[in-house]
Amino acid sequence: MMKRTKMLDWKGGAGALALVVASHASAAHASTPAPVPVCANDGPALPILSGQPTAIPARSPARYHIVLAEAEEVAITLTPTRSGSETIELCDEAGIALAMLPGQPPVAGMLTSRFAAPSAGRFTLVVAPAPAARTVTVSTPDAPAIVYDAMPIAFGANVSARIVKDSPRLWSFTAKAGQWARITANSSSDTALHLAGPAPGGGIAQLGDDDDSIGLDPLIQRKLPITGTYYIRVESLADEPDDVLLQLREVPAPPPSPAAMAIGPGSTATGTLANDASRAFYDLPVRAGRTYRVMLAAPFSGAMDIGLADPFEPSGSGPATGIAPRFTADTGDAGKAMLAFTAASAGHVLIQIRSLGIGETGGGYSLSIIESGG
Repeated sequence: MMKRTKMLDWKGGAGALALVVASHASAAHASTPAPVPVCANDGPALPILSGQPTAIPARSPARYHIVLAEAEEVAITLTPTRSGSETIELCDEAGIALAMLPGQPPVAGMLTSRFAAPSAGRFTLVVAPAPAARTVTVSTPDAPAIVYDAMPIAFGANVSARIVKDSPRLWSFTAKAGQWARITANSSSDTALHLAGPAPGGGIAQLGDDDDSIGLDPLIQRKLPITGTYYIRVESLADEPDDVLLQLREVPAPPPSPAAMAIGPGSTATGTLANDASRAFYDLPVRAGRTYRVMLAAPFSGAMDIGLADPFEPSGSGPATGIAPRFTADTGDAGKAMLAFTAASAGHVLIQIRSLGIGETGGGYSLSIIESGG
């Protein structure tokens, strides 16, 4: 399956506590890191003047820096281009790639991408090299982005459509602040799903992207933050035309994450997960320079995540989990999993216990903590 760089959550800093992996047991499996955006790589970036075409030599990459205010939109035009062979990427100072605003009309020989800054700052524009010389132009539109050919869709609707590669389809719906929406695009081949909506400072902001939540069927489920018009874009990643069933549903807010239970170094806690959707949280105090071994034992296929508490709503494909994981390990079919880390400063970490399939085991588990070093 083709993998795509996704828009990451716009969240605050992870806090003062840093974790460093010390070791893993053979049964543990580390989570796969997300792909690194091209413009997150190191390299010099040149200034570029708004409205002034800038030449890019053949076979040369181009990197520019752009300063934008919060919610400010920018349009980037690249000419000449060949369909499907050109890329433009814009990243913030943390290396997070911004998602394009939806609904740019295709123009032969020209690629135009529009972005909205999630916050004020300095952004890096990268244009990938191509065999022929090109020209890039950066401009600030006077009017908000126009969404072309967006068909209305209402909560509860099912819409069938044929999607052709490089020709995404767009739908729009209205929602109130605080509503939860679940959007799915079901098909027999690979598709990508995008959600955009009103930004706090005006204009349109990207709110979610997914291309593989359920096999080949992307899913976005999240809280809609502002009353207004939202836009769904579905694109095909397959070479052949794709018949897609788009579904928009209003869903209830998910229940809050369970309260974290205290656990200390040298202790063992036992608990039970009621079903595969259940989770348990533990709060572990740590000291700077000390190493902690966290061990999970369960007769079922279970997993544990270690990270920091995360109070933010998601902007991706599911409800908030209450934790921003740094490390993940699972027990395989059944047995034990272990993660070890060294705390860079004093503080608290959060441990999440979850099931990958309880089966007939009853859901019981034990969690043990060993502290050493320092």
